[in-house]
Amino acid sequence: MRTRWILLLLSLVLLLSACGPKVPPPPAQFADPNRALTGSQALEDRVARGVRLEEITDEQFTLMKTEASKEMANEQLMADWVAAAIHRGELGDAINQLFERAYAAPGDQGKASDALGLAMGHLRWDACYQMATEMLQRRHTSGVFLVRALCLERLARSAEATENVAAASELINLDPELLRELRELMTKRSSPGLMPPESEEDYQRLMSAVVRRGNTDRLFIQHLMGRFDVDIEVGTIDMGGVSQREIRQVILSRSQSYRHCYKLADVSVKGAGKLSGKADVRFVVGALGQVKDVNWTNEQWGDHPAKGELRQCLQDQLLRLRFPQPRFGMEQLAVHHFSFQPG
Repeated sequence: MRTRWILLLLSLVLLLSACGPKVPPPPAQFADPNRALTGSQALEDRVARGVRLEEITDEQFTLMKTEASKEMANEQLMADWVAAAIHRGELGDAINQLFERAYAAPGDQGKASDALGLAMGHLRWDACYQMATEMLQRRHTSGVFLVRALCLERLARSAEATENVAAASELINLDPELLRELRELMTKRSSPGLMPPESEEDYQRLMSAVVRRGNTDRLFIQHLMGRFDVDIEVGTIDMGGVSQREIRQVILSRSQSYRHCYKLADVSVKGAGKLSGKADVRFVVGALGQVKDVNWTNEQWGDHPAKGELRQCLQDQLLRLRFPQPRFGMEQLAVHHFSFQPG
């Protein structure tokens, strides 16, 4: 009789558990600590570059630095060394190396853009001004005058900035209306810190006005507008770059895992009702594409007791993402919106 009651009780437990909510098996990527593939080979190649550079040893980095200092160092080696140097906190060495390379080739605007762009990308306005000044002592080019004007504006030396824009205009005969618009934008965007990008439409319009000029003219427009189109040639080495579209593509590579996080949290607390709501996540893309400093904002999960579990699960998945290197190895803010509903 006792055995019969035990069997009956076990049957009842199994019956009740069968009636509860089911969570399907997790997708393969859920437990995988590595990044998920994006489906774009070009994007994958750029992501892999940052992973490779993060893993180099101190000895490999020292050898890379020695090779990059040689006069005939190839452009891919230079690009890799600059990216690795930024990641290791040696930005000053990278700027100096690129400047020496540019100073030795005064007619090469691409090399000038490499040095000036790196300094501006990291808000080193004094270094930008000094390098541009020495470059202009060897060769007058409109783009370097414009870049120096922008750096002077960011240093709150507006009168000198105006003089440099005028000097650039004398070399390429800028349209007066365009000249006025550039000065207004420089005044508007005179903060020495990071500023939000101007509209894509305005950027494309101004870029089209100088796209056939030299590399440094194009560099000026990109930094003035805060938009860095990787498809437009500026320098001679790959300074990285990741668009908002590519950021979204990488984030969505783990979309199956995010949904599984929701399903786990939804059934984790019995009798709590269905979990639903939304939130924004902000994080920083590091110098080599790593995810850093994850923060949540605008959370609207109500009082559901599993909201913390959902947040933690999503965050664990986000930290496994890997992006291409941001432009100039400068940390880039990324934002994504999550929204979950039952069903």
